[in-house]
Amino acid sequence: MKLNIWKTELLLAALAGLSVNAAAETGLPWTSSFETGDISEWNGFNSGVVQISTSNPADGSYSATVDLVANTLNGENYLEHYFGDHRRTNLDKVEEVWLKFSSKFDAGYRWPDRQSHKIALINLTDGNSSQRTYQVYIYVTPAGQYAIDHTDIADWRFYGLSQNVGTPAAVRFDRWDELKLYTRLNTPGQSDGIIRLWINGELKLDHSGLNIRENTTDGMNKLILSSYTSAQSGGNGRQWYDNWSLTLTDPDAVSPPNPPILHP
Repeated sequence: MKLNIWKTELLLAALAGLSVNAAAETGLPWTSSFETGDISEWNGFNSGVVQISTSNPADGSYSATVDLVANTLNGENYLEHYFGDHRRTNLDKVEEVWLKFSSKFDAGYRWPDRQSHKIALINLTDGNSSQRTYQVYIYVTPAGQYAIDHTDIADWRFYGLSQNVGTPAAVRFDRWDELKLYTRLNTPGQSDGIIRLWINGELKLDHSGLNIRENTTDGMNKLILSSYTSAQSGGNGRQWYDNWSLTLTDPDAVSPPNPPILHP
């Protein structure tokens, strides 16, 4: 009897280990709150100057910031993080993901007068090449409202998604906004993808029936912290970032409590 119990315990432990290892094969969950005092949590290419600051983080001691320069595209200042089946990580494909982070803009910044100011991008590739094929990204419109774009970037086609739940939420200057993005890629060849965006805890954008990656099997595998603008008409200012996470499940989901222990 004791031998059978021991074997059962070994089997359960092995299954638990397989579950943990399977989750870890995507490189997720991943977080970055810059509490290391640098950008070392980001494993990809970085460019320009992304500063680490102790001035008014969303919480903790540090946040990241970028200076926005008028009459430029601000495209040289960014960080990258690879996950999933990116050719530099070579892990398992990610087809459903939750991205959560905090963003802030200093008062006085003038938005570009057309197209978008990008904050965070998720790129797709075929897993063999580093060439991006599709994207999903959060941006700010010329009116200062948050929105989403999903793109066939290889063929330069863009499919903007505006807020469609309640009153559209705009950037609150000098205040941290918490953004949470959920993306589920479509079944190849079908229009069943989903993109949702929560702003400060409220669902503001909910689009389904999307054809995000068309008939390919490409997966999501690169995150970009961005300050890029699509036009050079923006002003001078400063952008802030904190508390990034990429997860396979909703980071705000509450685990059910343990059932009560009943005693005879």
